[in-house]
Amino acid sequence: MRHAAEVTGRDANQWSYLWQAASGAGHGQNCFSIEGFDLLHRSEYEPGHY
Repeated sequence: MRHAAEVTGRDANQWSYLWQAASGAGHGQNCFSIEGFDLLHRSEYEPGHY
């Protein structure tokens, strides 16, 4: 995963992190449910739409 990120000019650490989180989710580990969402505040331009 790191090599693919480097070849495409992306951040190898971020790709590795995402790969491991997805792998954990695929194997039923709880780490993805903790890490798999973003807690940034965003404006709601229409009820239920961000």
